[in-house]
Amino acid sequence: MYRPAHSSCARIVLKRPDVREPISSDSILDAALHCAADRHWETVRLVDVAAQAGISLADIHTHFNDKEALVDALWDRADKA
Repeated sequence: MYRPAHSSCARIVLKRPDVREPISSDSILDAALHCAADRHWETVRLVDVAAQAGISLADIHTHFNDKEALVDALWDRADKA
């Protein structure tokens, strides 16, 4: 790392971006169930599910194309249980 000759200059510290755990479909489905338990499913938005799961909306779209796909996955999981 380059250090300036003057000792009064601030030292630049480069930080590595935080590394997150991989997001599982199950954690998203758990968050969706939690949101649905609080209010009617039609009023639940994908943004609400993302907030509950602690992820971004883009992370949800990585696993599910839309809200209908999320509902289908919830039904599939319920059928397997």
